[in-house]
Amino acid sequence: MMIRLHLPPLLLPLPRLVARLINHTLQLILFGANDSCLPGQAQHVPLLKYKQNIKNILSHPSVRLHGPTIFLVTPPPIDEIQFEQNQFKDSREQASTAQYAEAIREIASEFKGQRVILIDLWQAVMKKAREWTPGYVDGGALTGTKAKETNEGLRFLLSDGLHLSARGYQVFIEELLPKFGDNWDRETDNEWIFPYWGNLPKAN
Repeated sequence: MMIRLHLPPLLLPLPRLVARLINHTLQLILFGANDSCLPGQAQHVPLLKYKQNIKNILSHPSVRLHGPTIFLVTPPPIDEIQFEQNQFKDSREQASTAQYAEAIREIASEFKGQRVILIDLWQAVMKKAREWTPGYVDGGALTGTKAKETNEGLRFLLSDGLHLSARGYQVFIEELLPKFGDNWDRETDNEWIFPYWGNLPKAN
């Protein structure tokens, strides 16, 4: 996880420090797609460290002060075959990503009752992938692995085996919006309140 825990005060400043800022009511946390790459890769974060990082974010004073409803999102699945065709070999495995998704489910359960809502993007994408794969047969190897062979549904939902395609983001939105309730203002002024992620300080 590239974000460091000294950064949340910059991303969630104290309301009294920023006069024009109102308290956050909704927050979405989605980490894991990069953290779950295999050991030896620059972006890899060990599973136990990943879990602790997520818990630290959820319990960080800057987050608790705003008291938002937090949507905790599992990383989506990957397609090993498609990913290797478009990116790098031997850097990611579906089974590893599945472990990080399960970790998010466990954390969401642990923080139940603390305004943390699970968005199981992993399950939503896998379900849609099965529906969109002609003649799909359940069982055997995990969908998205080389052992399971090509899954046409995942190819529609992932642009390169890792990142969501337009159809994949539609699945995400359909999973997310019903849980927003009435607190979300659909009208935005397209102005950045917080810095674009690419402008954040880089981890050494």
